[in-house]
Amino acid sequence: MLPLEIKLAAIALIFLTGIAGGWTALKAHGQKSSQAFFNLGACLGAGVFLGAGLIHLLPDSFEAMREINPDLGYPLPALLAGCSVLLVLLLEKVVVNQDKQETAKGMSAYTLMLVLSIHSFVAGAALGVESGAVSSLALLLAILAHKGSAAFALTVALVRARLPRPKTWGMLVLFSVSTPLGVTAGILGGLALNQGSARIFEMIFDALAAGTFFYIALSDVLADEFMNAPKRGPAFLLTAVGLGIMALVALWL
Repeated sequence: MLPLEIKLAAIALIFLTGIAGGWTALKAHGQKSSQAFFNLGACLGAGVFLGAGLIHLLPDSFEAMREINPDLGYPLPALLAGCSVLLVLLLEKVVVNQDKQETAKGMSAYTLMLVLSIHSFVAGAALGVESGAVSSLALLLAILAHKGSAAFALTVALVRARLPRPKTWGMLVLFSVSTPLGVTAGILGGLALNQGSARIFEMIFDALAAGTFFYIALSDVLADEFMNAPKRGPAFLLTAVGLGIMALVALWL
C-alpha cells in the first residue's frame, strides 16, 4: 500500500477510533473492570508512542535534515522535539494548571480538549506529510493507540465536569476530527510544496510529533496510568510489548 493510500484510509479510521473511545467511556464510566482494562491498554499505548518517536519519527527527521543540508552538523530535529515537549508542558501545567481543575472543572474540560486536539493535529500533520510507507504505518499505529485512549480520557473528564450529553458528544466529535484535519493539512501541504520544501515540512512535523509522543508516553500515560495500575508487572510488560511492536515494524517492513 502506498503512503497516500495509507493516509486516506487513516482519515476515516482515526475518526472512528476517536468516536469509539469516547462511546466506550460513556458506557463504561464508573465500572472498575473497564477502568483497569483501559489502564493497561494505556500502558501498551505508551510503549507504542515511545517506539514511534524514538525508532521512526526522530530518525526520519534526522534523515530529512541530512537530505536538505548534508553539511549541517547541528541536531536540529532533537531541538525541535525538545521544544515540542516544553510547549506541551507549558500548555498542560502552566496555562491549564491542572492542579486547580477541581475549582473549574468545566473550563478545564474545554482546555483539555484543546490541548489534546493540538497533540492530535500535530501528529496528523506528521502523518500527512510523511513520505515513507513504513514510517506512515508506524505513525498510524501510534496515532490509533493514542486516539482511542485519549478520547476515552477526555470523555471521562467531560462526564465528571457534568457537561450535558449533547455538548459532550459535540466536543468528542471535534476532538475526533482534529487528527484527520492534521492529516489533510499535511497531505495538501506536501502536494503544494516542491520536493525540497516538502522535506523541510516533513522534518519539522516529524520532530514535533516525536516530542509530543515522548511527553504523552512519559508524563500523561506512564506517570499516571503506570503508577495507578493494579499490578505494575503487567503494566511494565505491556509497555515493553508496545515498544517491541514498533521495533519489529522497523525491522520487518
